[in-house]
Amino acid sequence: MNDNVYAAPRAQLINAADQPAAPDAFYVVSSLKFHLLFFLTMGFYSVYWFYRHWKAWKSHSREDLWPVPRAIFNIFFVHALFGLFVRAGMSWQPWKGLVWATVYVVAAIASNFVDAFPMVTQGWRDLGSLAFLIIMGIALANGQQGANEACGDSEGVRNAHFSVANIVWMVIGSIFWLFVLLSGVLLSTSVDVRVG
Repeated sequence: MNDNVYAAPRAQLINAADQPAAPDAFYVVSSLKFHLLFFLTMGFYSVYWFYRHWKAWKSHSREDLWPVPRAIFNIFFVHALFGLFVRAGMSWQPWKGLVWATVYVVAAIASNFVDAFPMVTQGWRDLGSLAFLIIMGIALANGQQGANEACGDSEGVRNAHFSVANIVWMVIGSIFWLFVLLSGVLLSTSVDVRVG
């Protein structure tokens, strides 16, 4: 016991991020469900994905943060989120979070750059965007694996089923993919006709 009445009280400070995560600390989802939702919605699922992770973390840690802006402007917060996966997961090596978050940011910026670059033909822009979408999906899938491990559900079993909303979004995304593919075929056919 400290006899100095003027001394500051001593307490053991515990940071929620340095403790093993609770089962609900992050958004858990199976690999199959993640990949289908991400790729069939052309990556738009990532905004919801980031939102759910930040919302779960806010509830778990009681931190004063805003999940919606962190989801919308996710390239600015992906390193922080993956860092939480690393610290809470204990089994995930620290370099993995940094590497996969950086891969995601670089791919997202490169995808936007390719889309906006006027010197590249439409077909090459579409291929570049698709390639970067795949890289972004791989990076986030690795992040999801870290979150699942941190929550003690490495397979994401408790969120492996597809809800009605999931199916609706996948159908809408599939229709959009069909239009993209058809427009690419029609565009290449019209170019062949004009050249021939």
